Amino acid sequence: MAEVKSENSEPRLSEVERGTDMSSIPDAEIKNLAVGEVFYECEMFMNVEARVTEAPTPAGEMEGRPQWRWKAVNTQNGKEIDYLLTEGFSHYGPRLYRRPQYARLVDGKPEFPLLGSSLPLNARERT
Repeated sequence: MAEVKSENSEPRLSEVERGTDMSSIPDAEIKNLAVGEVFYECEMFMNVEARVTEAPTPAGEMEGRPQWRWKAVNTQNGKEIDYLLTEGFSHYGPRLYRRPQYARLVDGKPEFPLLGSSLPLNARERT
């Protein structure tokens, strides 16, 4: 375990060890997404950068668990995305994160391709 010294010299875990550097958005935090907030939906080697346009609102329950519905827009192409997430069943829904999850190396540097951008996901032209 790598220790990082805090200002008061007490050892603490790094972001990687805490799982906060690339962590998913916990189900219980979905209701706190604010209009204008950016998040990422990442699955199958694709990253979608989305901006909340309508805050999450209660959408009923499923098996006694609250459901949340909200709208976002793909920041790369402007397409609207409708979301519905059931707390406790997020493994059946969209994979939501604070940062993009899938990267590739281009000239030795990580690049995070975004679905909907004008450049293809599998190859970028270099000038």
